[in-house]
Amino acid sequence: MGSQAWRVWGACALSACALLACDDGAATQGDAQGQPAVMDAGPADAAAPGLDGAVDAAAGDGAVDAGPADARPVDAEPDGTVDAAPPPCQQPPSARPAGARRIEGCRFARDGLTAPPRAVVVSTDSLARDARTPLHEAEHYRELAAAGVDLVWLLVFWEGLEPFEATFNGAYMGRVCQQVDWAAAAGLEVVLAVHQQGFGAGVGGVGAPAWASGGSEAEAWAAFWADDGAAFLPAWTRLMETCGAAPGVVGLAPLTGRLQGEAAAFVRYAEAVAALAEAQVGPLLQFWPPQVPGAGARADHGYAFALGAVPDAQAAPDPERAAGLALVGAAAAADVGGARAAATAQGWPVAIWADGFGGPFALRDAQGAPGPGWTAAFGDPWPVAVAGALQGWGPQGAGWSARWVADGTGQGVSRFRLAGRPAPTVALTPDGPFEWVAGHDPVADTLTVFVEGAVGEVSLTLTWEAE
Repeated sequence: MGSQAWRVWGACALSACALLACDDGAATQGDAQGQPAVMDAGPADAAAPGLDGAVDAAAGDGAVDAGPADARPVDAEPDGTVDAAPPPCQQPPSARPAGARRIEGCRFARDGLTAPPRAVVVSTDSLARDARTPLHEAEHYRELAAAGVDLVWLLVFWEGLEPFEATFNGAYMGRVCQQVDWAAAAGLEVVLAVHQQGFGAGVGGVGAPAWASGGSEAEAWAAFWADDGAAFLPAWTRLMETCGAAPGVVGLAPLTGRLQGEAAAFVRYAEAVAALAEAQVGPLLQFWPPQVPGAGARADHGYAFALGAVPDAQAAPDPERAAGLALVGAAAAADVGGARAAATAQGWPVAIWADGFGGPFALRDAQGAPGPGWTAAFGDPWPVAVAGALQGWGPQGAGWSARWVADGTGQGVSRFRLAGRPAPTVALTPDGPFEWVAGHDPVADTLTVFVEGAVGEVSLTLTWEAE
């Protein structure tokens, strides 16, 4: 007997309600045996002597990922066996508080459960407006939260922090703090991400101030890395002193954009930024490019990168690289849909490049209107909290799927946000020999799935009737 699909009905069984507290929800249960699909634990190490992670390039080919290349079909005659868990993560324990977003088992987690953030990239200031005044207001962050966003990747520019050497712009940092406060008030978390592209104003780029940008772009980067980026540390110190202790700040990205230089120099620079941040506000999530060798050896290092840097799904899995946050920029809704699916299918949450200043995923354009790409960016279900190591998720055929290594954490209860969709038909493979049950809460817009015990990798599939 193969895997079975179960419809979520309008009332739940007594035992399921007692377990899930789903008084107004619905439940489904399975007890047959089956064989789960297999998913890579994460992308492989991308060893490179330098850093080249441009975040502004369009990504994806518009195709929606139907699942990993090495997925196996469900056996016609299942043998009841369950795949073994992937190799354990060797990262040290996170230094962040247990209730905060942190890295556990090489994955984003909260309260012991895997919790990949839904994120957007937002610029602090508009480069096109007079005095670079912010385009975003408090209401816009509330709209992001209502759309299901968890985290804001807030772009900050060195030029704004320190327009002249040893002269710091208090007004600019005040606007950074204001954006952080608005995000926190809306229930969002913030990563302070310093962005440089083409180095800076002195060589026709964006990010670094003119006083630090002499010569060509290559010469400017060479000078920057000659002292491991020490010229930028005073600006970072002021930023952390001014805004770093705000309640919404959970992470930092020492540099994003097109990074040129030796990885070892970046590591020394990033370690210095992390040390001064920790001295000011305590340990934060740190986002390093995936090309940095050995980044996975430390807890609370995520990996921010252009989507093109995601290794092939068939590459050997590397569990210490499963905590990535892919920055997805695309020119069209179809592009971002395919790019997002390609990343999440390998277990990488995504940050949609929605900096608010034009483009299909802009939080606001010059007239204050949102871009048209929000359905493509946030219209699919999303894992909210998963009891085990999440291997991948996203669109699959006419439905949606998620795969994780069920290990009994959180009493085996996982939750998935359904993005406003009705009760789905639910299938879990393997369908036994353990017990599992699913309940839908239309008010909370969530599907709750309980899997009994540490049973290894399971695959959840949701489908909806055609309208």
